[in-house]
Order: sequence, then structure tokens, then C-alpha cells
Amino acid sequence: MRTTGRLELAHIGILIAMFGWSALLWPIAPDNMPVHFGLNGNVDRMGSKLEGLFALPVAALVLYVVLRFLPRLDPARANYPTFAGAYGTIRLSVLALLAIVDLAVLLPVAGVPVDQAVVIRFVLGGILVVFGSVMGKIRPNWLVGIRTPWTLASKVSWVKTHRVGGWIFILVGIIFVITLGLPSTAALVVSFGAFAVGIGCILVYSYFAWRKDPVRYPAIATRPADE
Repeated sequence: MRTTGRLELAHIGILIAMFGWSALLWPIAPDNMPVHFGLNGNVDRMGSKLEGLFALPVAALVLYVVLRFLPRLDPARANYPTFAGAYGTIRLSVLALLAIVDLAVLLPVAGVPVDQAVVIRFVLGGILVVFGSVMGKIRPNWLVGIRTPWTLASKVSWVKTHRVGGWIFILVGIIFVITLGLPSTAALVVSFGAFAVGIGCILVYSYFAWRKDPVRYPAIATRPADE
């Protein structure tokens, strides 16, 4: 899949920043650091300094490589040029939001307190909003998008479900963000409850869109020229 040099430079810049600030914090970081947080923001696992500082940057690097080259293995890779912009947005936003999580984890090492629960919900909400904003542009493939038995079995279901699902993702993402001011328990119930309802609505909608499609041309067989 072709991509632009500017887009790849943005990815590389984020990765350099993540490794850079981890290296700068090495001299002052404690030997044991938090490496995993629950949804309520509490630390549920400690690890070594090496893991605490570099686990997320390494994970981001691996994710960058996987998302950059995995489309080449997709049997429907011919469709990727038709939604290259949307896929590029997804790749960059995932890496950027992972960098935000990494920064939130490391700021306390420099003496800056961070509410990890707020960061986690903000990142989840941000991912949903970004994904939703480009969801309607995603064309049939095996790796990205809403893949239900009905979206894969019907091009009409694929297109309609992604358009409706995009708005649902945006709405749920906004709910994640506006609940940041609530207590953790209430925020988790409201935001993840909205997420569960949203996923259920998408599944049901994809089924009815499939039922109403008289042709049911398999989505995954769509040619790039088909719109």
C-alpha cells in the first residue's frame, strides 16, 4: 500500500519523541515503576525501570510496523488505495494516542501528577471519535472496519453499516469525553454502557441492512472501481 512521506515522517517523529523522553527520564526514574493501570486509574502491576520507560515505545514501534505493512497480506489489498486517507488517519491517531498514554505514565516520574483514569477514558473516547470520523470511507477488506457476517456478505450492508457506525462511534466517543468530570465508577458505567449499546446497535443494523439487500454482492469481492 502506497503512503506519503509526510505521513511516515509524522509517525517517525512520534516514535522518536517517545523513545527520547524515556531516555531523558532514565537517570531519575525509580527501579520499580507502574507498568499497567486499571480502568479506574489504579496501578495493578509494577515492573522494572526498563519496562516502565520503554515498553510503550517498543509497543508503538511494533504497532507502526504492523499497521504499515500488514495490508500487503490482505487478500483484499487492492481496495486499500480507495481509503488510503482514512487508513492513514487511523494509523497516525492510534500512534498519537499511544504517545499520550506513554506521556501520562511517565510525567509522574518528573514530579507531575496525572489522573490515569481520566487519561484512559480520554484516549478511548478520542480513538472512537477519530475512527468514527473516517469509518464511512473504509472500503471492504479483512483487517480494518466493522466486520460482521452481514457486512462481509453484502456490499450494501458494509457501506451503510460503516456510515451509521461512524456516527455511533463519534457519539460514544463524545460520551467518554463528557463523563471525564464524573466519579470513576459512574463514568465507567455510563461510558462503557454507551459503548455496549452502540456495538449492539451496529450489529443489529448490519443484519437488517443485509436483509434489505436484494443482490447481496459479497463485500469482500468488491473491486476498487466499485463505489
